[in-house]
Amino acid sequence: MSCYTAAHANPQGPGDSRPTALQIIQDNNMEGKLVGKVAIVTGVSSGIGVETVRALAATGATLYLTARNPDKARAALGDIFQPETMELVQMDQTSLSSVRQAAAAILAKTDQVNILIANAGVMAVRDLQLTEDGYELQFATNHLAHFLFFQLLKPALLAGSSPTFQSRVVMVASSGHRVHGINESDNYHFQKGAYEPWVAYGQSKTANIYMASEIERRYGSRGLHATSLHPGVIATSLGRHMTEEQIHDLVHDETVAKVLKSPAQGAATTIWGAVGSEWEGKGGKFLADCAEAVQAEYDGHIGRTFVSYTYSPEEEDRLWRDSLEMVVIILEELSIPYTIRSFKFDDVKKPPFIDINPNGRVPDPNTNLTLWESGAIIQYLIDIYDTTHKISYETLNEKHLLNQYLQFQMSGQGPYYGQCGWFNVLSPEKLPSAITRYQNEVHRVLGVLNTILTNKTWLVGDKCTYADLAFLPWNNRLDMLIPRDEGGEILEAYPWVQGWQKRMEERESWKRSMEVRAGLMDEQGLMVNGMPKGVNNIREYEELIAKSEGGKLEGKGEGVDEQEGVLGCVGIGKNVKMGKVIVDEKKEDEDERSDEDAGVLGCVAIGRV
Repeated sequence: MSCYTAAHANPQGPGDSRPTALQIIQDNNMEGKLVGKVAIVTGVSSGIGVETVRALAATGATLYLTARNPDKARAALGDIFQPETMELVQMDQTSLSSVRQAAAAILAKTDQVNILIANAGVMAVRDLQLTEDGYELQFATNHLAHFLFFQLLKPALLAGSSPTFQSRVVMVASSGHRVHGINESDNYHFQKGAYEPWVAYGQSKTANIYMASEIERRYGSRGLHATSLHPGVIATSLGRHMTEEQIHDLVHDETVAKVLKSPAQGAATTIWGAVGSEWEGKGGKFLADCAEAVQAEYDGHIGRTFVSYTYSPEEEDRLWRDSLEMVVIILEELSIPYTIRSFKFDDVKKPPFIDINPNGRVPDPNTNLTLWESGAIIQYLIDIYDTTHKISYETLNEKHLLNQYLQFQMSGQGPYYGQCGWFNVLSPEKLPSAITRYQNEVHRVLGVLNTILTNKTWLVGDKCTYADLAFLPWNNRLDMLIPRDEGGEILEAYPWVQGWQKRMEERESWKRSMEVRAGLMDEQGLMVNGMPKGVNNIREYEELIAKSEGGKLEGKGEGVDEQEGVLGCVGIGKNVKMGKVIVDEKKEDEDERSDEDAGVLGCVAIGRV
C-alpha cells in the first residue's frame, strides 16, 4: 500500500488533499538532488506536461523538453522555464523523421540520460487519419513515436544509469487502455474493419503499458527500468477531439467531478514513477493515484484499475517486435542520398573501371579512397554515418561480436555460397564432388547460424544490426543454390534461421529493394541468376560478350557508389537514402554482402569468386 492511498480514498475534485507533482518531489526529499542528471519530457505545451516540468525543475536536473510547437510550449511554461537548465526541442510525433531529428539534437548535447517521461499524446481522434509514415494517428503519436524515441535514446539511458540512481522510463498511459487491447499485427492501423476512436485510443494506451513492461523485462537487469501509469481524469486539451455530447456527459457526471484532478495533481503519479524511492531499481508495473493499480473488470466507467490483458508477456513481445519493424526504416536509416547508375557487367572489367579497382568490381571515381570489399564498405558506413548506433553498438563486447559475425559472413557464408552457386548453377561443367562439397558447406554455415540464433531474435543484443543484415541476400537465394526436387524449403531444417530470415524479409524496405531489383533486371533482360535470358551458364555468356560489337552486351548491371569514395554501396527501398548507388543484380559467383539501412539491401562488391 502506498503512503498516498488514504489521500485518494475520498476524492473531492481538483485541489483536494491528493498530492501534486511538486509535493511528490518534496516528500521524496528530491529538491536540488538531481543536479548533473538529465531528464527528458515529451509534450510540454499544456496540462500535466507543464506541471511535470515544474516539479522536475525543483530537482535541479537538466531538462530537455519536446513539443511540436516550441513557441507555444515556451509560452505555456512561463516563469517555469529556466534557460540555464532547460532546452526546448521541436518534435512532431506524427513524423518519425521529426522524432529522429529531435533525438539527434539531444544526443548532440548529452551522451547520458537518467529519466525519460513519455507524456505527449492525442485522444479519441474522430476519423481515421494516417501519418506521413502511413500509420494510424493515435497509435503513431502515442506509441510509435515514443518507441522510436526510446530506441534512439536507449544507449544514453543505459550509460546514465548508476548504482545510486538507475535510469527510468515513465510511460503516461491511461485507464482508457481498458477499452481495447492491441489489434492483430496486420490491423494496428485499422486496415481491416471500421475505425473507432476510443478503440484506437485504447490500443495506443495499452501499447504504452506493454512498452514499459517490455523495457523492464529486457533492460531491468542492466539498470534501466520502466513504469506506466494512469494520470487520472484531468481537464486538459487532450480531450479536444471529444464530441460535445461526450464532454457534456463528463462535466455533469458527479462521480467524474469528484475524481477530477488539477493538472498539478495529474502529474503526481508521473513524478512518483520518475523519482519516487519506491521505484529505485525496479519497474514493470502499471501505476495509478501514486500506487500500483489493482485489477478489476472493466465496467465501462472511468476508473483507475487494470484488466486481464494489461500484463501479457506474449503480447508485449509481439508488439515490441512489430514496432521495431514499423520504425526500423527510420530507426536504422543512415540517410545517405543515393542515385541509380547501371553499368554493363563487361564494362567494369575494362578501363577506366579496372584502373580504379584492379579487382574488377564496382568502381568508385570520386575520391582517393576506394573500398571494394563489402565488409570494409559496411564498416566504413557504420563508422561515418551510424554515429547514434542505429544498426550497431558502441559497447565493447557487442561491438566485437558484431565484427566477428561480419567476418564470418565474409569468410564463411559469402565464399561458400558463391562457390555453391558457381558449381551448381553457372559452371558449364557439373562436377559432382565440387557440388557436394559446397552444398555441404552451405549446410554447415546454416547449422552454425541456427545454433547461434537458438532462443534469440538477432545475432547480437535486442535489435537488428548490420551483422544480421549482412547474411540476408545470400540466404534469400538458397533455393537457387541448392535445388529441392522433393519440395519444401531448405531452411525448414534450421527453424531459428528461418524465423530470423523471415523477420528480415518482411521489412518493407527489403520488399521494395526486390521490386526495384526485379524491374532493373527485366529492363536488361536478365534472369534471377543474373544471366541474360536464354543463357544457361557463364561460358555461353562469355561467348555472347565476345561476339557482341566492341565486346559489349546488354547483360549484368552494376552500380557505382559515389558517396565518400565508397565502392559498391547499395540503397534500395522505400524512403531509403543509403548509398548513392544501386546494384541491379548479382551473379551466383559474385561476392555479395548486405549492409542494410533499415532492412535495405546494402553494400555489395561484385566480381567472380
